Order: sequence, then structure tokens, then C-alpha cells
Amino acid sequence: MAAEVVEVPAAAAAAVSSAATCLALTTMPELPAVACGANRELLVMASLAAPAWKPNDRAPLDLVTVIDRSGSMGGVKLDLVKKTMHHVVAELKSFDRLSIVTFDDAISTELPLTTLDEAGCAAANRAIDALTSGNSTNLAGGIDAGLQQMRKSKQNDVASMIVFTDGMANVGFTADVDIVNQMYDSSYTPHTKVAKKPLPCTVNTFGYGSDHNPRTMKQIAEAGNGVFYYVENEEKITQSFANCVGGLLSVCAQGVTLKFEAVGGTQIKKILTGFEVKELVPNMCYELALADIQSEENRDVLISLQVPSMLEAAEVHAVLTVTVNYRDVIENRQETASCVCHIARPDQVPAGLQVNHKLDLQRNRLSAAEAMETATQLANQGHLEEARKTLTDAVNRIKESTTAGDPFCVNLVKDLEACRDGLQDQHAYTAYGHSTLTTCSAGHYRQRVTSYTHSGLSSYTTTSRVNTMSHFN
Repeated sequence: MAAEVVEVPAAAAAAVSSAATCLALTTMPELPAVACGANRELLVMASLAAPAWKPNDRAPLDLVTVIDRSGSMGGVKLDLVKKTMHHVVAELKSFDRLSIVTFDDAISTELPLTTLDEAGCAAANRAIDALTSGNSTNLAGGIDAGLQQMRKSKQNDVASMIVFTDGMANVGFTADVDIVNQMYDSSYTPHTKVAKKPLPCTVNTFGYGSDHNPRTMKQIAEAGNGVFYYVENEEKITQSFANCVGGLLSVCAQGVTLKFEAVGGTQIKKILTGFEVKELVPNMCYELALADIQSEENRDVLISLQVPSMLEAAEVHAVLTVTVNYRDVIENRQETASCVCHIARPDQVPAGLQVNHKLDLQRNRLSAAEAMETATQLANQGHLEEARKTLTDAVNRIKESTTAGDPFCVNLVKDLEACRDGLQDQHAYTAYGHSTLTTCSAGHYRQRVTSYTHSGLSSYTTTSRVNTMSHFN
């Protein structure tokens, strides 16, 4: 008797959350069917999609800017930062609040968190005009002062801190671990234990030129659930600020978590993501914290499952339940939605099944981001040849994938090749290669545009970011 071939039902191809919430949650398997007698690994993708940007429908913003005014910032750089800050004031609304903190070897709060009504805007612009360059770089002190502003005065759900520097910390705490630990505890000393606890806001960092430490800036941003932006030259200062602010003005969900639960006898082997994963039950249940999501952004997570064999064929086999929880900051309410991923389990897999196109794109994205991160680690140890090979191998994997010709993958390859160009020698790596790798890996892991210099990162742009940049220009 011939083995039965079961038609793959639509439910096996993709599942969409039934709840009508701000974020759309979907799941889709790598393949819509697995033979009932097979015990094999299968990838599933869980995706979140934010709604389109609505310029007149957003949450109020608390924004603290922490600006380096050390001696090296003097001249054109500081003038451009001041010009950009005036644009920030003009872009924010009367229900937003702004603080300006500056640092050289000393720390100064030029403007406490202030509502930007007419008087507040005037005060902010006066504080910006008065900025002058000073001496050394107390980066940790500036960050601490900015966070203290948030801890004492934060009012709005959407709150963020922007840190801009062109140099390395040389006053106060200078080691990465100490700078980050002080973010969690203002009274931190190197001899005290620090418990990681949620910060009062997200933290985004900007490193200008070749003299900052991209590793430090990335760690600060990651501690604050933000991203690191590499500012290549003076022309990019305004663009970088506008890019970040445009994103902050379109935050639609905060405190976003995804929970993954294996069902139907499956086991979770691995969660593929750049975000921190918390194990709740080994091989069965995991949770992922995604922080905030801005309008028109997507978050795609791959879950590697071990799918068990079955005694009988089945039209529908549930393999994974995904639940999202978050705060809708537009409607000011807590939301939750769930989605179940199904596959078909025929006696024989239908001929010609194709790997899911969207999932394969995200597999390539994660492969590229991981290669960039690994190459950075190798280059930091002086192994430039191995770092280049790591990126070349990633390029080859993408070119051999089923989605190699997709414009997104074509641009991923361009980003990998740009990163590899920064590994030609130690001088190139120090001058720009380290920062390029760091900002590209962070952007691709988090699916957020951190630079418009690189084609792949530009694919994450949103209407709000483009709109804000047009205003700043």
C-alpha cells in the first residue's frame, strides 16, 4: 500500500495572533511539513511587526542628552552638536521634556528635565548656545548624572538618554565594567557587588571618529537596552542624532517580552537572537526581553526545535506556543497575545517543499550579525586574518542560501564586505574597522538602523526617522 501524502494545510504555513493589539505576532516554520516518522531539527520564526507611523499619535518623551565637551570637541564638532541640539528642541513638542548634561573632567547639568513649552524651549536654546569645550573626558560621571536626572525627575513612559563622545574615558571610572556597574548603582565602587536592575530609561550611545572606544560605547548601550551609533565624520553628526530621535518619537511598545513554550512533544534546542534569553524550564520554556519597539519596526526570532516522530500521520501538529507581553504606550495599556505554530505530519513529505523565504532571510541576518561579532572578538585579540575569514565564510553561506538573490541578502553581503575592508591591517581596524563592525553587528542583531552608510542597515529605516532627518536638514 502506498504511503499517504497529506496536503499541507494553510495553518501549517503561518499562524497569526488572534488578538487585535498594537503589535502583530506571527509564527512560521522553516518547512510546512515533517514526515511523521522523522525525528529532526526544525526552525520556527516568531515575528513581531509594529504598526505604521502616525505623526500626531505618539507618547510624550523624556530625553536626556549627555554631551562630551572635552578639549577635543572644540571647533566644528561642538558647533555641529550645538546646531543639532537646536534641531532637537525644535522637533520636540510642548508635552516632551529635555535635559542637557555635559562633561569634560567636570560634570554640569546645563538644563534639568524641563517641559518644552515656550519658556522651556527658550531655556534649552540658551543652554545650548552657552556650551564651550573644556578639558578631559569623565564619561562615567556624565552618564551617572544623566541617569540621576531620570531617576529623580522622569515622568513619561517613553524615556531615553543619548550619550555623545569623541574620545576615551580618562577621568573617573575608565574600565568598561566599572562604567557599566555605575549605571546600575550610582554609589558603586570596584569593591562592591552590583545587582543588575532595570535602568530608568533606554540608553543610546554615539561614538565620533576614531578616538572613542566602540567596545565601551556598545556595552553602555546594551546595558541600557539601546544601540551604539558610529558617527564616521562631522557630516554624519546631525544625521545620526536625527536618526535616533526620529526613532524615539515613534516608540509604540515598551517592556516587550516573548515567551516560547514547546508543545506537542517538541523540545527547544536553541533561541537564535541578539537579545538576552532567560531559561524558565530547560528545553521547554524560555523568555526573551526585547525592550522597546518603534513604529514600522520588526523583531524576528528563530527557535530551533527538536520535533519528535509520531506513530500516525496528522494534518496539524502544534509544535510551539509564543506569547507576547508589552505596554502599548500610545493607548497606555498592557497588552498580551499568543500564537501557536503548526506543521503537517504526513507519512511522506510532499515533493518540492520550499524553505520559508522570510525565515531564510532572517537566518542570513543572524548569521551575518554573529560573524561580525565573532570577527570583532578575533580582531581585538590581533587575529585579523581569522577575522577576515569569518566574514568571508558568512558571505559564502549567504550566497549559497535559497534567498541569496533577495535585495536584503545582497545588502547583507555588502555590509559584511565593508566590515572586512576594515580588517586590512591594524591601522584600518583601529581607525574605522572596529567601529564599523560594532555598529553593524548591533544594528543587524536588533533590526534597527544605526547607520545609513551601510546598505543592509538602511533596510531597517522607518518613516519617522526619515521624516525627522528631513527636518534636521
